[in-house]
Amino acid sequence: MNTGFFQNKAFMHVIMGLSGLPILSEALYSSCADEIFMTLKLGQPLLEFILGVYLSGFALGVLFWGHLSDFFGRRPCILIGLGVFVVGCLGCYFAKDLSILALSRFTQGVGSGMGSILSQVILWDVFKGSLLGRAYAVMGGVSVAIPVIGAILGSSLEMFWGWSSVFVLLSLCGAFLLVYVWTFLPETGFQEECGHFMTVIKKMGRDKTVLGLAVAGGICNSMGLSYGLERDLYLSNWFESLSISEWQSQGMLLILAVAAVLGCWLSKKLHPFFSLKKILGFGIVLAFLGTCVWSLFALIHCTVKSFPSWAMAAICLFSQIHIMIGVSMASCNIPPLALQQYQGTIGTASSIFGFLYALLTALFSLGMGMGFLKTHLTFMPLYSMALSILMGVLFWWFLVYKKAP
Repeated sequence: MNTGFFQNKAFMHVIMGLSGLPILSEALYSSCADEIFMTLKLGQPLLEFILGVYLSGFALGVLFWGHLSDFFGRRPCILIGLGVFVVGCLGCYFAKDLSILALSRFTQGVGSGMGSILSQVILWDVFKGSLLGRAYAVMGGVSVAIPVIGAILGSSLEMFWGWSSVFVLLSLCGAFLLVYVWTFLPETGFQEECGHFMTVIKKMGRDKTVLGLAVAGGICNSMGLSYGLERDLYLSNWFESLSISEWQSQGMLLILAVAAVLGCWLSKKLHPFFSLKKILGFGIVLAFLGTCVWSLFALIHCTVKSFPSWAMAAICLFSQIHIMIGVSMASCNIPPLALQQYQGTIGTASSIFGFLYALLTALFSLGMGMGFLKTHLTFMPLYSMALSILMGVLFWWFLVYKKAP
C-alpha cells in the first residue's frame, strides 16, 4: 500500500486520463453522430449498427486487456491499447464510407476497453483497504463529470470546425496520454503465476457474492444512465405543456452530474470512518428513498390528484438528484468489495467482472427503454424502485446475512 500515490500528481493524472478517455470519446462522438451520418449519406438505422459495432469492440477490450496485463504487465498493455485507440480515431477522421467507419469504430472500442479496465487494475496494484475505496471514489467523480464536459465540448467543436475535429481532438488526447504514460508511469505489477482464463471464470461463476454485486452494479449504472438518456422524452411525452429547450436539457444533465460527483465525494469522505460495505449500504438506502418519493408522487398524480406539469418535473428532478447521489456512492464501492478475494489474478478478474457489469447494465437499461414509452407514467419510477429493492435484497443477503467481508 502506497499512500504517497495520492500525492503523486503524475500517477493520478494517468489514472484519471485512462478512465476518462473512453467516456470522453463516446460523449464527443454522440454529440456529432447525426452530422457524421448526414455527411457520409448513411441512413438512420445504421446509427444503431455503428453503436453496436463500437460496443462490441469495447466489450472485447474489457474482456481481454486485463487478462493480458496479468501476463505482460500493465504498462505495455496501456501503451499498446492507447496506440490502438489513436489508430481507430484517425480511421474515423479519414472515413469516407460505412465499412471504414465501422472498422475504425470497432478499433476505437477495443482501445477504449483498455482504459476502462486497466485504470481499475492499477488501483488494485497500488491501494489496499479504505484507500482503495477512496481511489475508486476519485476516479468515479471524474468519470461522471466527463460526459457533461464532452457533450458541451463536442457540440462546440462541431459548430465551429465540423465533426472531423472531434476525432482530431481524441487522437491528440490519446497520443498525449501515450507519451505521458511512457514518461511517468512505472510498471505497477503483473502476476507471476496467472490463473487460466477459464479457471478464473469458473471460480467467479461459483462466487455468489461476485454475481450479486455485479447485478447491483448493473442496476446502479442503468438507473443513472436511463434517466440521463430518456429525461427529455419522459418529461415531454407525459407533460405536454412542457416545452424543454436545449439549454434546459443541458442544465438538468449538469445538475445530475453534480449530484453524481457529490455522491463520489461523500463516499471518499466516509471511507476513514466506515467500511466499504456500510458505505455501499448508505448509497442503496438513499437511492431507494429517491425512487420512493418519485413513485409516490407519480401514483398520486395519475390516480388521485393531478399536479401542475412544472411541479411533477421538479419532483422528478429532485428524486433523481437523490438517486444519482445514492447510486454513485454505491457504485464506487462495488468493485473493491467484489474483487477483494481475487488479487492474485486481479487483471483477469477485473476484465471478467467489468464485462459482466456492462452486460447487466445493458440488460437493465433495455428494460427501462422498452417499457416506459409504451406504458403508464408510473412505469419509470416504479421500475427504478423495483431495481433499488432488488439491489437492497442482494446487499442484505450476500453482505449482511451471509456476513461477507
